[in-house]
Amino acid sequence: MKDQVVIDKDGLTTLNIENSDELNILVKAGIKAQLVITYHNELDLKKVISLEENAHLNLLHINECNSLVSDEVYDLAQNSTLLCGYYELNDNTTTLKAVFNLNGEESDVKVLTSVLTKGVRKSYDINCLHHTKYTYSKMENYAISHDDAHYIMQACGTIKKGCIKAKSFQSTKVLTTSDKQISEVTPLLLIDENDVMASHANSMGEMNEQHLYYLMSRGLSHEQATGLLTLSYFLPLADIIDDETWKEDLTTKIRNQVGL
Repeated sequence: MKDQVVIDKDGLTTLNIENSDELNILVKAGIKAQLVITYHNELDLKKVISLEENAHLNLLHINECNSLVSDEVYDLAQNSTLLCGYYELNDNTTTLKAVFNLNGEESDVKVLTSVLTKGVRKSYDINCLHHTKYTYSKMENYAISHDDAHYIMQACGTIKKGCIKAKSFQSTKVLTTSDKQISEVTPLLLIDENDVMASHANSMGEMNEQHLYYLMSRGLSHEQATGLLTLSYFLPLADIIDDETWKEDLTTKIRNQVGL
């Protein structure tokens, strides 16, 4: 089943995807839009999301699938901007491959992934690909890895020859709560031009025991203290959609997921 969506008006749009195998979304020139896509059931999905010139999109993916395989391509034209967030707090398998093509000058993409995984495999391969000059990409990845989890992240920024003044930044933070989990992070920068700015950062480790002890000494349970310390990994998702009802609902959902 193929779904096609054209966004030609400003404002908020919501989609529920339950049985598609292909999703094409076009944001028309000059539009300032917000989009929430919620995924259900078991999906093996191909997505193409295109932004015309001067289009601006805030996009939040909410994964409620039993199993999700998603192959995604994003095309950004001149002066377009995309803020793209992935909400991954379920206990089911995910395999995501996403390519963000910065095709036009002054195109700008920011990608945020927030992942909570326990007892399953979640795999992500994300590439911000600069095709022309004066383009910008930033990727921030956050993950909490519990018992028997297998978290995989390959984060890549690619700047081609001739893409002068391009900027590509990325960071990945993984909080591990068990020695029974596996976390693999591969940060990559593929740079074929000198006049650019690029960086990557990666951190991985267990929760700070002193912070836990302090919170528990103030009357919090271990679960509450752990939830409070992990909350900062997920709350930025609530700021992607500028709608108070959505923010409140998503914040409540995140707090419930981390045990608060």
